[in-house]
Amino acid sequence: MRRSDALSAVALCAGIVIAWAYERGATHATPIDTALPFIAVVVSFVAWLVREERAFYAISCAVPLLLGCSLAIVDERMRLIGFGLIAASAFGAALFARETLTAARAAGFVIASVGLLRWIGRDRFEPGRELLIVLGCVLIALATRGRKFGVMLAVAAGLVSPAIPVRTVAIPYVVAVVCWIAFLPRSPLNPERERRPSVLIESASALVVASAVLLFPWSGAAARSLPYFWRVPPSGERIALNWALAPGQTETLDLPEGATSLIVSGANALQLHRGTILGRIDPGAIPIRIGQVADWGYARREQFWKSRNVMPQNPAGLIRDYGYDAWIEGAGRVPLPAAVKRIRITADRGLPAEARLQVEAIEVERR
Repeated sequence: MRRSDALSAVALCAGIVIAWAYERGATHATPIDTALPFIAVVVSFVAWLVREERAFYAISCAVPLLLGCSLAIVDERMRLIGFGLIAASAFGAALFARETLTAARAAGFVIASVGLLRWIGRDRFEPGRELLIVLGCVLIALATRGRKFGVMLAVAAGLVSPAIPVRTVAIPYVVAVVCWIAFLPRSPLNPERERRPSVLIESASALVVASAVLLFPWSGAAARSLPYFWRVPPSGERIALNWALAPGQTETLDLPEGATSLIVSGANALQLHRGTILGRIDPGAIPIRIGQVADWGYARREQFWKSRNVMPQNPAGLIRDYGYDAWIEGAGRVPLPAAVKRIRITADRGLPAEARLQVEAIEVERR
């Protein structure tokens, strides 16, 4: 056995032992924390894929770093971000370390990435559908002859394929067929033309894969509402209201000092098109439209593909759940009129009978 193989085997076993020890003794706070042994094994496997490279030793340090992050960071959001940064660094370093990939190693990167993005924190896991998706993603890597941009396409296809409805399982297979056609003998992308892959394209592909892995604790939210992560502004203090107004119903609200906006969403509004008026705020007859807000659960995996809503312009929803089951509420901010102490909120009479205007909270500037 080569020295590199022996060292890599020892590092992989060490990662598994550390993960097992953590599993035996840790108090888990989230499904991502519970899955830390699986995450450690995946990261160790990624390091093993580049065992001949000098970067192998640095990448192998990701496992104890994961453990240290879990033990040292109390805040849940920061701890999960730490997990994402460590995993993304390991995947990115491994891909950058290899100038070229064999088809087998590209398939290994794809399986590890898809496993991390899709198989953690799931309340309901569908083995058959997940197996079909990972097989389609591996076919993408094989169709592109192990190129890094093929790994990127496979990871992207695995991320955006919700498997609900079932027809979406076909997404990676469609991408694989397109890639196979692109690599036919007369195609300019055919590697037999002795055309070296662009360093820029290959490096950018590795960066995209690392960026996708960065958000694995909330991969479902990233798959369906990616702009949320850079569009959501800092939030103020919220005073809960939790009103659900039926069509034509009106409520009056006295505004507290420093009130800036209402946090509003819809209910039973999945089929309403962008621009549809949900209600109004008086004085000023300020409209509340789909587009400013969305149905509260429009981004759930089982509802996203049948919804006509879009992510609110100024999103105010919270992230729910973890892993590929994660989703973002459809609430949005509606600015309040200036220098007004009392407002009247009315749900539009033209709404479907089952639809509701949900006034969730009023947002106040932090002092």
